[in-house]
Amino acid sequence: MPMKSPVVPSGLRPDIERAISRGRLTGSAVTIRDIARRVGLSHTSVSNVLNRQGHETAVSPRKAERIRRLAARLGYCVNHTARSLRTGRTATIVVAICGSLKYPYVSELVEAFHHQLSTQGYRLNLELMYPLEQVERIYATLHKGRCDGVVFVRAPANVQAHLLKLKRGGLAVVTTWPTGVAGIDRVDFDGAEASRLAVQHLAEQGHRRIALVVNKVELSPPSARVTGYRDALKGAGLEFDARLVIPWEVDSEADGLWRQLGKVRPRPTAVCTYNEEIALQLIHVVCANGMRVPADLAVVTHGNTRVVRHADVPLTAIDYGYADFARAVVDRLLDRIQHPQEAKSHVILIKPTLIVRQSSGERREP
Repeated sequence: MPMKSPVVPSGLRPDIERAISRGRLTGSAVTIRDIARRVGLSHTSVSNVLNRQGHETAVSPRKAERIRRLAARLGYCVNHTARSLRTGRTATIVVAICGSLKYPYVSELVEAFHHQLSTQGYRLNLELMYPLEQVERIYATLHKGRCDGVVFVRAPANVQAHLLKLKRGGLAVVTTWPTGVAGIDRVDFDGAEASRLAVQHLAEQGHRRIALVVNKVELSPPSARVTGYRDALKGAGLEFDARLVIPWEVDSEADGLWRQLGKVRPRPTAVCTYNEEIALQLIHVVCANGMRVPADLAVVTHGNTRVVRHADVPLTAIDYGYADFARAVVDRLLDRIQHPQEAKSHVILIKPTLIVRQSSGERREP
């Protein structure tokens, strides 16, 4: 018995109907306008439902579901090449990570970027600018034919010429902390406010000797976190001791940091570290030496990632709000795409909050 031809939805172009009946339809053959004609809505409304997550509110849930079902049945997929030719844009943003992916904050930040970009109808391409010998090759791939803009996460200090060249080539460019390049938009965490929150909290717990562990690059010139630390001590009525600002290499073992803290007399009773990895290692070393956190050493860290919430000693952390940070970056980048001739560059600082947990929770007497 011959097989019955599939039922073809009415309202579609005759060539689409014939392709369906012959089993030769490909997703690229179906357009937004075909689906819009079938459901009786504008192509803009249908595009919002299918391609711009979070922008389908003008369409009722019932119609939105009908659009999705019809699109799935017809095998609809976005024709990015056609869109690019029509608009002169790729709907693609490159997020360039200038370092390793092993740090928890990086993965959480990338997820936040992906969410913000997808809600605006953009795709995210991840580019790892690491190891350094690959950097020149990567820069050569960044151009308007590939993407509409680039976000540089933790761009090193020697990238100024590259960033300005990309901007002159028509790409929208935004950097994130700590590099500031004249003429390039930057979104950063408010390091001074982060130090103020940490010092104020620890001072309220009764601590008078509060150490700050910093990346070596923060010392010359002093970063906002270092200057904020000095100002916060003064605001808490505490004396600044330069020996308590401890430069430490990223990824160095924490037992050496513990020994260095022990050399300072009087010994600090509290410490604020620059990331959660060194904080967790330090807590491990403290406990291995028969001491307790926070009774013998209170610890506050920068970065409220998933890791700190599930540590053996849950960490008090500076929360930078990665969702808010990603939103600010994406908004600035898309505004730059819309207004490429805008001369003024912007610096946006994201205010942190303090999440208090066990690692700093025990009060000390002055």
